[in-house]
Amino acid sequence: MKAPRRHRLADVHRDANEKKLIELAEKLGAKWFELGPLDGWIAHRGQWMPVEIKRPEREGTKWEMTPLQKRFMRACELNQAPFYIWRTESDVLKSLNATVSA
Repeated sequence: MKAPRRHRLADVHRDANEKKLIELAEKLGAKWFELGPLDGWIAHRGQWMPVEIKRPEREGTKWEMTPLQKRFMRACELNQAPFYIWRTESDVLKSLNATVSA
């Protein structure tokens, strides 16, 4: 089977909220690795989790995900493997099972 290509802009275009969300995840003890086919993977509490970071205002738009991202997520769903889409800080907290305290 031929390996799927990454989108031509995947390595130069990053969503504006990416840095802030990764910094939050790292404060919570996760380690970020920028590897495909999504934006990256985090290692947290002995688990590897693929993560795609998107701007919240683009949620549900036709071109939000690339064909490669859609195929990867479909394969994860078919195999009951987790993947995460981070749009906001609450998405990061939820995926890392973190709680907010006063």
